[in-house]
Amino acid sequence: MLRVVLDSNEFVFGFRGVSEPNKILRLAGVKFECIIPQLILEEVIRNLKHREGKDFASFVRDTILRMDMDVLDESGIPHTLIEKYVSKGLKPADALIAAFTEWVNADLLISENRHLVRELKPEGFKVLQAKDFIRVLEESADTI
Repeated sequence: MLRVVLDSNEFVFGFRGVSEPNKILRLAGVKFECIIPQLILEEVIRNLKHREGKDFASFVRDTILRMDMDVLDESGIPHTLIEKYVSKGLKPADALIAAFTEWVNADLLISENRHLVRELKPEGFKVLQAKDFIRVLEESADTI
């Protein structure tokens, strides 16, 4: 089963009803293994609290924690791994997400961040937008 890290925008868009990210959230744990850093959960809640209000943000937090995905403490990521991605031109928060993806040996990082998708050329994992990941899932279903 694919190991996948979802960026915060997938949760924000998915819980706000955007088609592809919403579909990805519904398939997490069923069609792929999902792992996210605690930082992503905190960022999603902060963002949704600001945009949608405290009650919706609390609902989303509870929903994410009940989903079939692992929320891991990212504090164990080696600093040298984060620096590797900073040296490639990523902002510190994006470098942490990329380093986390490598650290957990994920196959994919799913993000709508165009800078990550276009410019990051990591070793060991791929970066895709939600629409492209949906296509990968559909193609793999056709081969089963």
